[in-house]
Amino acid sequence: MRIELIGCTSAGKSTLARGILEGCRADGLDVVLGDDLVLGYLGLSRVGYPLLRSLLLNLMGVAAGLASWRSSRPLMSVAVRILRPLPIPLPTKVHTLRNVLKRLGIDALVRRRSAAGRVVLLDEGVLQAAHYLLVQLSVPVDGEALAAFARLAPRPDVAVYLRPPEAVLVARTLARGHPRVPRGSPEAAAVFVGRAVETFDGLAQCLAEDGRLVTVEDAGEVRVGAHQRSDPSVQRALQVLRAGLAAAGAGDLAATPVATPGAGATGRAG
Repeated sequence: MRIELIGCTSAGKSTLARGILEGCRADGLDVVLGDDLVLGYLGLSRVGYPLLRSLLLNLMGVAAGLASWRSSRPLMSVAVRILRPLPIPLPTKVHTLRNVLKRLGIDALVRRRSAAGRVVLLDEGVLQAAHYLLVQLSVPVDGEALAAFARLAPRPDVAVYLRPPEAVLVARTLARGHPRVPRGSPEAAAVFVGRAVETFDGLAQCLAEDGRLVTVEDAGEVRVGAHQRSDPSVQRALQVLRAGLAAAGAGDLAATPVATPGAGATGRAG
């Protein structure tokens, strides 16, 4: 089973991923990071140097993406169409395309190699590539391109959307910095975050309609579509999330129904 964390930069995906691994280990649940699973194919899962890990994952992901080009090509074609007119340097476009191909390749490896009964956690998967492609200061979000991306991107078994308040995301972006945001510019950070939220809200809507989506909002509030609550994969994802949120200090989750405008009835999962 594959669970992918998605959300804006600084939404807390890496923090939640660490919490999930810690909490699930304590609860005896078999969960592994997708990157560790891929490195494990070559006996390299214990490589601790970040630069070496990144290099190995780049090589393995790109190689696997090229090897499965027939399935990679549709989304890569969309990525090229999105990037071609953008007023950004050519090396940046090439780097972005490589990242998309890498994520497609890693996804293909995870799908082929994950064992039955094991949960594979992706905190930077194919769906997250929407941020690389569509969130730019120079141009607004292209709704048609987002729809094409959502249609062609391979889906995890369950997507988990981290959605803190925009003000929190802006503050974190200003504090940590981002390569596409001028340092010390609250206005630019607000525009950038607003477009990121627009992108992931749109992607989440597509996932809620024809996939499995769990949304984690501020203070660990978890929302699940009413029609998905009884789905076994969603239930298992909620078990993993409960362990992770508790380990990350987000507190317990209640089980009272809530409603999300425009999304139909939902349930706050416990």
